Amino acid sequence: MLDKKRRDGSELYKDKKDLVSRINLIEKYGTNDFNQWLLKKLKLQQGEKVLDIGCGNGSQILAYSQVTNNIVGIDLSESLLREAKKRIKEFAPGKDFVLIRENGENIPFKENTFDVVTCNFAIYYMNEKEVMTEIKQVLKPYGRFLIASPPDDTSREMVEMHYRVAKYIPPQYQPGSSDLRKEVLPVAKKIFCNLSLELFVNPIVFPDVETFMEHYMSSTLYVQSKEWCENLLFRMKKEAQRVFAERGNITVTKKVEALKGYKRGLV
Repeated sequence: MLDKKRRDGSELYKDKKDLVSRINLIEKYGTNDFNQWLLKKLKLQQGEKVLDIGCGNGSQILAYSQVTNNIVGIDLSESLLREAKKRIKEFAPGKDFVLIRENGENIPFKENTFDVVTCNFAIYYMNEKEVMTEIKQVLKPYGRFLIASPPDDTSREMVEMHYRVAKYIPPQYQPGSSDLRKEVLPVAKKIFCNLSLELFVNPIVFPDVETFMEHYMSSTLYVQSKEWCENLLFRMKKEAQRVFAERGNITVTKKVEALKGYKRGLV
């Protein structure tokens, strides 16, 4: 897990190519669409003002733009913001969303500005308490937020394959390491109301060993284990070939847990 005390973002996405590759593979081979699921959970309305914290390459911004054009994205990575601008220009031509280089602990907007605030796959890079406090400040009364994060058992099939080969699991993949339940939910209970936890399940079906290995190599599971294990890629590919020969494909079940809540009307 990255050091949450870092604020300048210089190393936050040093594996930006890996991140983009992982996103693209999930979108291509996934059974279910996270962004469409997200829209249903948010019940986004036309004209609502949305803030996306840790907007990355703009995937969720493009989803929100199906309903509203009043969108702001913030992220610490200049390269990912450039990628977001490029994708918006390609897939949402003529739309001009606000993209700002900033972190979730320092949201540069006045109180009661946004109807909806989201933070997808980014809360674990930040100080949860500071982010939740900032979200409360910028949300309008009765405004809603949604924070999405992978639970402990996401990609369990790949983790089990990895463990059979490496006999090592990075700390964030071990049971009980989920930040959403351990760190975010207790803070949210003190600040917001009508909290609920939602689960998104997305089987990723890889049609061949090479595609699976591309996904594995882009994962933090590999990145944070390769120094521990000699010949890790060679051994993992052998295991992937065994699983593929046995099953005819390699399926990795991605899971996303989402915490949703509302700002109280009396502030």
